[in-house]
Amino acid sequence: EYFSPKADEDFKSLHPIGYKILCLIGIAAFMIPQIIYIAYVVFINPAPNEWLIILGLVGASIVGIGLFNIVAAWIHQYLGHLFTAICLIGGTALTFLSMYLLYT
Repeated sequence: EYFSPKADEDFKSLHPIGYKILCLIGIAAFMIPQIIYIAYVVFINPAPNEWLIILGLVGASIVGIGLFNIVAAWIHQYLGHLFTAICLIGGTALTFLSMYLLYT
């Protein structure tokens, strides 16, 4: 068991406003890698219209999961260093692989 199912209930009762702020930070942490990737391949350096864009978006989503996991650690919902490292490293590798294949 990596976390207590009641951890966010305890945190929410102690910090009702802080819990909402952490939820917003968590959503932002999850979405920012995807937004940056989309902005890059659509506006900054337009990529050819290929399926590899979706591969990079999946990688950016995995990075977002890793970042969300770091935010979730503040309310004792952390899934562990290994899970976070796999998400951050694996998602980054998948995103860069996609970009390498798109632009070469």
